[in-house]
Amino acid sequence: PELFAKIGITQFGDALWTSLAVFFASIGLILVAQMARAVFDAADAAADLARRERYRLGIDDEDD
Repeated sequence: PELFAKIGITQFGDALWTSLAVFFASIGLILVAQMARAVFDAADAAADLARRERYRLGIDDEDD
């Protein structure tokens, strides 16, 4: 209760809506982070496949 009073929330309803907003914002951030990781993993896999294909065709003989 003291924490809510310090940030200007004095009613239970205000505290409830603030808590729900923080909860849903957190869920949204988790979803965005998971999508970003999936995109980066897909890009890494595509680069790896391209590197293997170049090596198989003899275009790029460098060892990584």
